[in-house]
Amino acid sequence: PVGIAAYLFLVMSLTIYIVLFEGGDIFAERWMYGPSIGVALIVAYGLVVITRYKKAVGILALFLLILSYGFVTVNRNHVWLTTKSIAESMVRDAPNSMQGYVLLSEYFIREKKDFAKARPYIEKGMRIHKDHPPLLELYNTLLLQESRFSEAEDAIVRAMLGRKLTPPAYVFLYAVTLTKQGRYQESLEVLMQKQFLIPSSVKGKKDVRITMDRSLSELISRQTYRFLVSVNYFKMGKETQAYDYFDWSSN
Repeated sequence: PVGIAAYLFLVMSLTIYIVLFEGGDIFAERWMYGPSIGVALIVAYGLVVITRYKKAVGILALFLLILSYGFVTVNRNHVWLTTKSIAESMVRDAPNSMQGYVLLSEYFIREKKDFAKARPYIEKGMRIHKDHPPLLELYNTLLLQESRFSEAEDAIVRAMLGRKLTPPAYVFLYAVTLTKQGRYQESLEVLMQKQFLIPSSVKGKKDVRITMDRSLSELISRQTYRFLVSVNYFKMGKETQAYDYFDWSSN
């Protein structure tokens, strides 16, 4: 029974690792629910063996096991109360895990609008993995807030190139970054087309083509997309086109 349980654990664990590495998902404890069946069977078999020889010892071991797992579960539930507590737990328990730094940075930027508190977590995460796309996206937002537009462009370009399939949100941030630099025509080209080139001057080696299955106008919220297009046209002195794209229904 122990051999079968161990085999079950190894097979399910290897299958999950393969899926994670191929799919690019983030490792989380939920992925271990299946493999933990093998561990549970080994523990159960051990309790059965103990109980056969010393019933009192077996019952005591089972009681202590349930008690300890109950304590851990209740204590763990406090961690899941808020996004911030989850992220802080990740950073504390797994200091080299990128997910904790991403969640904390996102919490301070998206929810609290506190860019100063987000910065240390972004910087710490980038020391671990300087080309992690989700963290680079947040770094771009931080740099835009600080008006460091050239560095912001580099960050979002690295984020786009770090993904097999470029998320529309990354491309939209790239367009915003171009607009912030006064490169309105380039921003429009990104917004209006399904594919565009990142010039070699940005990438460092050669031109790289970014392609999406649909244009941003189909993927980004209508109001946000139209507003940025309108701003670009207005800054280029094309007021008629700017008024056409401006969402007059918004407040």
